[in-house]
Amino acid sequence: MIFWGELLPRTTIGTSISNSSILSILRSDGKKIITVEEYSWNKSVIGKVFHYITSSIKLIYFSFCYRSKYFYFMMPPSKSGLMKLVLLLPFLRIIKRYTVFTAHIHRGDFLTFYKASKINKTLVKFTFIFIDKIIVLSPYFEKQVREAGYKKNVEFLRNTSSFEKVKFNLESKESNSFISIINY
Repeated sequence: MIFWGELLPRTTIGTSISNSSILSILRSDGKKIITVEEYSWNKSVIGKVFHYITSSIKLIYFSFCYRSKYFYFMMPPSKSGLMKLVLLLPFLRIIKRYTVFTAHIHRGDFLTFYKASKINKTLVKFTFIFIDKIIVLSPYFEKQVREAGYKKNVEFLRNTSSFEKVKFNLESKESNSFISIINY
């Protein structure tokens, strides 16, 4: 499998936590995974462009050099993120005709993004052409992807966190405050 996306510790957001967890599980099952890490969020515009070019070169190189059954990546609800996919996926599809391109939509505002402009719709629909499977976090998000016109395989992976096993000491001298961080 070739993986392209954000990972811990360079990026600490829900997507990178999820990606790191998924890769850890796959590796513990003995799966060979080639990773190309995306971490350009803290770079200048020139740094982001350079990072994208080097990531693309790595992905193309690995696609030529390794047989992989899957190419796993995030499908971001942003114009710049989709432009990266629009520029790269056609080349990778030519090289990896029999690889399953699997996109993970981690956020819940996909349909809102899709409907926001004609440019967004065009980018999403063009990206859909190259994707064999989309993973979403709930059946509700599957409906959103279908409403946007995706006709192929959609699966949902329940949104969970390893933090559920963490025990909190509620008998501290600090104020009893509760902080909830959620994706909508």
